[in-house]
Amino acid sequence: MPAQIPIMGGRMVFKVWDEDTLSDDVVGAIVLNSKDIIGDKNGSYFWKNVYGAPLAASGDMANSMNENPELGSLWKGRILMQVLAEKTEKPCLKVADISKEEVEKAAVYLQDRTYQIMVQVNSSIALPFPDTKYEVVVRIGEKEIKTGAPSFNKGRYNRYNFKTTPEQAEYKAPYLDALDLGQVFIYLRGRSTLKGEQNVCYYRASVRNFMDMDPKI
Repeated sequence: MPAQIPIMGGRMVFKVWDEDTLSDDVVGAIVLNSKDIIGDKNGSYFWKNVYGAPLAASGDMANSMNENPELGSLWKGRILMQVLAEKTEKPCLKVADISKEEVEKAAVYLQDRTYQIMVQVNSSIALPFPDTKYEVVVRIGEKEIKTGAPSFNKGRYNRYNFKTTPEQAEYKAPYLDALDLGQVFIYLRGRSTLKGEQNVCYYRASVRNFMDMDPKI
């Protein structure tokens, strides 16, 4: 249901809740900046990604990651939004059902578009444990690209010589343009006898950082 929310300028955080029989929990959040919805974008449809803590995580750190999307280490989903900013003397909070006409108007934005995600991973160095095999995982949205086990490992070094095939690189999602893809996560993933596969650490950056065609950069 849409909500009329007073926009005072700056940054707004929308929390996403998981409805449960016992208690509802925050599973992630999105950030909305007033400058992104005022002007030409006012009233238009756009996708926002939900980021938060790993699924099995709990405690204060997980809560902080779920409530502050900049701290999240996992993509949790996407929401199609339409935000309309209007001037008013007396801001109010209002909730209403979405009309059938609005649902039909939004349907065109649910169609998948095809993107290409080219990934090349040569090696990893200074790894946590010597003589241990790790894999590198690149994730955008629900799309994961894995190097698999290294072709060579010695000491704290793993070599992969990995490059995506055209089939691996294809990603279908309803985003309106490439910038809507949001954040790119790069995980270093290890395996243990007791816990199985686990992410050891991660790097997170905007997809914008990977769209420059200049190889020097």
